[in-house]
Amino acid sequence: MKRVVIQGILGNMGTEVMKAVSSASDLNLVGAVDLSNSTSVKFHEKEIPLFNNVNECIKNTSPDILVDFSASKPLMSAASICLPNKISIVSGTTGVSEEDLVKIKSLSDEHQTGVIYASNFAIGAVLMIHIAKLVSTFFDNAEINEAHHENKIDAPSGTSISIARAIISGRKSNEPLVSSITETEVIKGSRGADYEGVKIHASRMPGMLAQHNLIFGTSGQTLEIKHNTINRDCYMPGVIRAIRDVQNHKTLIIGLENILGL
Repeated sequence: MKRVVIQGILGNMGTEVMKAVSSASDLNLVGAVDLSNSTSVKFHEKEIPLFNNVNECIKNTSPDILVDFSASKPLMSAASICLPNKISIVSGTTGVSEEDLVKIKSLSDEHQTGVIYASNFAIGAVLMIHIAKLVSTFFDNAEINEAHHENKIDAPSGTSISIARAIISGRKSNEPLVSSITETEVIKGSRGADYEGVKIHASRMPGMLAQHNLIFGTSGQTLEIKHNTINRDCYMPGVIRAIRDVQNHKTLIIGLENILGL
């Protein structure tokens, strides 16, 4: 049975991961990390030891895998401690920079310990990214409209950036995407952010959880691909799949699609 700890367990995603891991017969939730004065988290009748730093958690629980849904700084701290100790990591923390991922890969390769990082664990969102890559070679214009709840700390979302990267990587020609030029931008920024020709528009408001809408355009037609997240339950099958798979790898795997055979 794999021994699991969760960093960021008191957050919305951490709580859902706690429920999912606790319900899996082959996983044993042995500890948690979060900023709190409490010494445990209770789920049903089980008391889960809670620590306010990852080092103490590891010393006291001896986990096989750390699941991280916190922030970029705690993730980097966990990577510097876990990977030298052969503790694999599954993370969906948002706002992680390219530089951070390079550092994680270096640690993962050096210590031959697997890390799975995904901007989105919902199977539908992963399929959307995959489809975007397949379709991109046939269209020259692409725009992404994404909307999230008001408490999301970063913009644009990691998923929208992953979609944009998939579009760029899927193009077979060397010609860049066409980003239509607006002669007069009455309010600066109204055409959205630009990622190598892909325009990205981000909304943050109460009442939303997560939505990504990708629109491809060419002469006389458009193709629209949309994914809605209704609740956080949709992420859990992907998270559990990654937890079960991560110890089979000795390097950093970016994107759930790379363990789903897409």
